[in-house]
Amino acid sequence: MRNSDWSKDNHRSKKKTVKALGRLFKYMSQHYFGVMIIVLAATFFSTFAGVRGALFLQTVVDDFVLPALGTVIMDASGITILETPGVFDAAGMIREIMVMALIYAGGAVATFLLYFLMVRVSGGIQRMIRDDLFKKMQTLPINYFDGQLHGDLMSKVTHDVDAMRGMLSQSLPEIIRALFTLVVTFVGMVMLSLSLTAVVVVAVLIQVCMAKWVTGKSKAGFISSAKAMGEMNGYIEEMLAGHKVVKVFAQEEKVKAEFDLLNEELTDHLRTANRFSNMLFPLLIAMGQALYGFIALVGGILVLNPNSALTVGAVASFLYLSRTFVHPIGQISVQINAIIKALAASDRIFDTLDEASEIDEGTVTLEQSKGHVVFKDVTFGYQDETLVLRGISFEAKPGQKVAIIGKTGAGKTTISNLVSRFYDIRSGQITLDGHDIQTLTKTSLRQHMGMVLQDTRLFTGTIADNIKYGRPDATRNEIKLAAKLARAHDFIERLPKGYDTVITDNGGSLSVGQCQLLGIARVLMMEPAVVVLDEATANVDTLTEARVQEGFKVLMESRTSLVIAHRLSTIKDADLILVVDKGQIIEQGTHEGLLATGGSYASMYQKSVG
Repeated sequence: MRNSDWSKDNHRSKKKTVKALGRLFKYMSQHYFGVMIIVLAATFFSTFAGVRGALFLQTVVDDFVLPALGTVIMDASGITILETPGVFDAAGMIREIMVMALIYAGGAVATFLLYFLMVRVSGGIQRMIRDDLFKKMQTLPINYFDGQLHGDLMSKVTHDVDAMRGMLSQSLPEIIRALFTLVVTFVGMVMLSLSLTAVVVVAVLIQVCMAKWVTGKSKAGFISSAKAMGEMNGYIEEMLAGHKVVKVFAQEEKVKAEFDLLNEELTDHLRTANRFSNMLFPLLIAMGQALYGFIALVGGILVLNPNSALTVGAVASFLYLSRTFVHPIGQISVQINAIIKALAASDRIFDTLDEASEIDEGTVTLEQSKGHVVFKDVTFGYQDETLVLRGISFEAKPGQKVAIIGKTGAGKTTISNLVSRFYDIRSGQITLDGHDIQTLTKTSLRQHMGMVLQDTRLFTGTIADNIKYGRPDATRNEIKLAAKLARAHDFIERLPKGYDTVITDNGGSLSVGQCQLLGIARVLMMEPAVVVLDEATANVDTLTEARVQEGFKVLMESRTSLVIAHRLSTIKDADLILVVDKGQIIEQGTHEGLLATGGSYASMYQKSVG
C-alpha cells in the first residue's frame, strides 16, 4: 500500500474512532447524565484523597519528625556550640492523622462509588445498544443479509457489544481516574517544587511519545483481529449448521484445516497487536523507576543547597507524587490499547446501525384483497450489472393457480420474492387488485401473502406457537383446524405433549417432511389472499405429498396461488403454466395447450413421465 493510501485509511480510521466515542458519550449523556456527574465528582475526590496523602507526608516530616529530633550546631573541629532539644507535638500528630483517616475513608468510598456506578452505566448502555442493534437488524432489507455471514452478525451482537461494555466498565473509569490524578498531582507537585516538576514533565513527554508510537503499531492489529474474529465466527456458524453435510461427504479434515487457517490468521493479528501493547507497560515502569532515582538525587542536592527553600519533607512528598504522576501514564497507555480494541468492535456495531433501513414508500393500506396479481413488463437484477428477469408479464386472476417452472437459476424464486417486495423491481409494474404494490405499505401487502418455502424455518417454542406464528391470537381449535388441513394433525397428536411439545434447533427431532407440514399449517392459519409455494412439497414423500395436495386444494379454492415446482405432475391442474428460461417467459398456457404446441414444456413433461 502506498504511503498516501495508508495516510488516508489512517485518517478515516481516526475519524471513525472519534465518531464512535462521540456516539458512546451521547448514549451516556442522554440516559445517565446525572449518574455521570456523580462519577466525575467521585473521581475527583478519590484522586484528591491520594494527593492529600502525599502532602500529609511533608507535614509529618517537617512539622513533627524533624522538630522532635532537635538541632545540633558544631564548629569545624566537631565541638558542639548549640544544642536545641526536640519537641514532639503528640496532640497535633493525632489530629493530623484523624483528618487524614477521614480523607482516606472518603476517598475509598468515592473509588467504590466510581466503579459501582460505571458498571451500572456500562450494563445499561450494553442493553440499549444490543436492543438497538437487534431492532436495526429487523429493519434491514433482505439483500443486506444476503451479503453477510450470519456468524459475523452474531459476533456483533455478542462479542463486539461485550467488548464495548468492558471498555465502559473498566477502561473508561481507569482513564478518567488517571486524567484526574494527573491534573491534581501536577498541581501538588508545582506547589512543592517548580524545578523538580520541570524534570518530571520532560520525562513524561518522553513516555507519551513512546506510548503513542506503540499504540499506533498495535491499533491496526486490533482492528484486523475484530474483522478476523467475525469471519471465524461466521465459519463456525456455517459449519455447525451444515455438520451433517460435512459428515456425509467425509470432509471433517478439510473443515479442520480451513478452521485452522482462520484461527491462525486471527492469532497472527492478535499476536501483532499484543506484541506491542504488552511491551509498553514494562518500559514505562522501568522509566518510572529511573525517574524516581533521578528526582531523589536532584532533590537531595537542592535540600543541601543553603539558598534553596526546599525541605526534606517536601522532597519526600514530591517523590511520592512523582510516582503517583507517572503511574497514570502507564495506566492510560495500557487502557488505550483496550479502548482501541473495543472501539474497533464499536465501529462494526455503529456501521451496522448506520446501514440504510428497508424503505417503505407505500402509503396505501390494503384492508382486504381478492388476490388479483398482474406483472407488467417487469425487469429486475440483484446487482446493477446483471439482470435476472427481463420483461416478465402475466396475470393471475383471483382464485387461479399459476405454476412457474424452469431450470435452476431461471428466475422462478425471484418472481415470488418480488410479489412480497423482498426486493423492488427496476422497471415495469406489479399490481395487486389494481394497486401498484410499491404504493402499498409492506405490512399490509405481506398480510395478504402466504409463503411456503422448500426449507421451513421453525422457532424454539411449542408446536402450537409455530403454527400460530402469524396469528398470535389464534385459538387452539383454529390451530388444530389448520393442522388438519395441512395433514399435520395426526403426527402432532402422536408427540409426547401434542401441540404443547417444545421444539428447538429448527425442528429438533422432527423430520424434514414434518417441518414442512408445520410450515404449510402456519400459512393456512393466515388465510392469505395470495399463496406462494416455492417447492413446498419437495422434501415430502409421495404419500404425504398426496395428502398435502388435498390440503392445498382446500387452501387454493378461493385464493390465488403461485406454485414453483420441479414435479410437473403436481401442476397439471394449474390454470396457467409459465415456462421461464434465462429470466424470460418463453411459454405460457394450460397443461393441455402447452403439450399440444410441442415446445419446451412438452419436452420437460415427457422426460418427467418417461
